[in-house]
Amino acid sequence: MFGLQFALIPYYFRQDMYKTSLSLASTLICLSYFFAGAFKVWHGAWNSPESMAYILENQLSAYQYFYPDGVRSQFANLIYEHKWIGHTMLVSAIILQLSFFVGLIFNSIPRVLAFFLLAFHLMDWFMMNLGVFMCMTVLSFTLWESYRLRNLSV
Repeated sequence: MFGLQFALIPYYFRQDMYKTSLSLASTLICLSYFFAGAFKVWHGAWNSPESMAYILENQLSAYQYFYPDGVRSQFANLIYEHKWIGHTMLVSAIILQLSFFVGLIFNSIPRVLAFFLLAFHLMDWFMMNLGVFMCMTVLSFTLWESYRLRNLSV
């Protein structure tokens, strides 16, 4: 779904396709995040206090090798020692993702969901630095700016 979002960028700024493109983009963003959370619930990630520690161990192994005193390494070590902190963060991320169901109902991304999107990406960037999510953040800000510019010209 992420690739399709980038393919739609030229249409976001066309007068005749703007509303349709923005509606489709909002739906795809909400579907992406909602199903990411739903699959975590379906597969029981929320039910395992060690899940976040295992995720960080998998994602940050190279980083911890090259930067053992880095901020992410220290944070990962904190999660390894206190698994409840990681579990709390994972459950909060799942709740943030599931909250995008609201966007599917209203076929838009309200400001609260935009804030959730930003919070999710900042947590994700700090903890794991996953590239696809940063691309999604750039896309989200593009949509937000497009919406803001369109409202200013009306």
